[in-house]
This record gives sequence, structure tokens and C-alpha cells, in this order.
Amino acid sequence: MNFCKHDNSKDIILSKSQENAKAVANYLKCPYEFIEGGKQPSEIMARYLALRKEGIENGFTPIIIPLDEYIDRNMMFEEDSIERFHNEITSAAPINPEQWFKETVANDKEMYSIDENPEAIDNLIKKNGVPESHDFMGYINFSKKCTYPVIIVKIPEKDPWKVFAYIPFGGWNDCPTNEEIMYISKYWFEKYGAEPAVISSDTLEFLAKPVENPNEAHKLANEMFVFCTDIVFQGVGYIGILEKMLKTSTTWYFWWD
Repeated sequence: MNFCKHDNSKDIILSKSQENAKAVANYLKCPYEFIEGGKQPSEIMARYLALRKEGIENGFTPIIIPLDEYIDRNMMFEEDSIERFHNEITSAAPINPEQWFKETVANDKEMYSIDENPEAIDNLIKKNGVPESHDFMGYINFSKKCTYPVIIVKIPEKDPWKVFAYIPFGGWNDCPTNEEIMYISKYWFEKYGAEPAVISSDTLEFLAKPVENPNEAHKLANEMFVFCTDIVFQGVGYIGILEKMLKTSTTWYFWWD
């Protein structure tokens, strides 16, 4: 895909993006870097990886927030809203992720029933190969073939999963709540080293390592499906394909309508 450059001669576009970046940073009360729209995706990824390395040394976690509809959906902007939000999330009772997966399936068995047709899976793989994921997509505006302007915030936590006590996300339609996402992220971080990296208005992406153990890949693929059914129903089609993807992929992508 060839990416366009935003027309930065239109100062109003860049100025609005910078205003949104400041609004998000002021709300989160965190240092940040602003990257204007139209950059190559690889540039944004490279800057994120550099900040991740810096964060490991200095005790912060970088998170990329595309400045699309995120502000309208998630920002509250009252003066003390981030403090109230942080206290609410951190004071909530801890969630057992494995129990959460089991209860979620038990509460809607029809939703989580899927015909894992081995022959169909084999045919798809023979035709298309096993897909792999190594790049973030949440900051790409595919309709305009441009990257959104983004802000990379430096959340003052060394444990990546704790960013969900700062950044509002989730709790609409089938998307888990902030608390659920935080404890599931903790579980995946401790087990697979997965780190939340991109949070947009309706997508969540992780930096991860390949899960080469077949039993672990199978278990994780089923957990990911329960966490976000769209990645199968509107994505790869079968949990079995997702399972094979996990053996080589280094990024995870979730989205909710």
C-alpha cells in the first residue's frame, strides 16, 4: 500500500491535530510525543520501539494513541476525571482471567460456538498460507491510505498492563471493560510477554512474541476469540488459523464494532 502525505500546507489540519494531542496529554497528565499524520507506518513503529527501550530503562510504558475518534469516545475532560478514573480502576476487585474466560463462554454458549472445520482450515492454508502479523494497524486510515496523526504517551508504569488504569478504553457492545482488559493483559503479559502498544477508538494492539508451544498457542487462540470474537468472525475465519498465526506473529490486533 502506498501511503499519502497529509497536506501540511493546510495549517488548520495540523493545528487541530496538535490541539487534540495536547488535550489527550493534559487529560492523562503524561509526557508525550506528537507525530503528524501521513508518516510511514514504519516510522511510527520505529519511534515506539525506541521509546519502549527507553521506558524499560526509565520505568514508563509508551502507548500509541491515534487521534481519530478516540477523544470523542473516551475522553471525559473534567478537571479531576483522570484521578477518579485511576482510583476507580485500581480499587476494583481483581479479576481472575481464566475464570473470566470460562464464565463468559458459559453465559453465552451460542455466541462462542464455532464450527472448526479441519478440512476447510487446511484448504485455506494451502490456498493462502498462514497469515502473519508483525506490524501495527490501528493508526492507519485505510480509506485514505494515510496514517492518522498520533500521540505516543509515556505512562508512568513499568508494568505495561497497568496502562489501563490510566487510559479509558472498553465497556461498549461486546468489548470487555477497562478492569477486565487490565487483568487479562496482566495475565497475557506474565504468560506470553504481551504488551499493549496501540489504543484507538475501537482497536487494541499488543507487541508480543511468537507462541511456539502448540498447546499454549491453542489455549491462547481460544482465549483471544472469547476476548474478541470479531478477530475470527470478521477476520481469519477460524480459531485454528489464529492458533497457527500465533506461532510466528509478533503483534496482536483486536477490534470491536
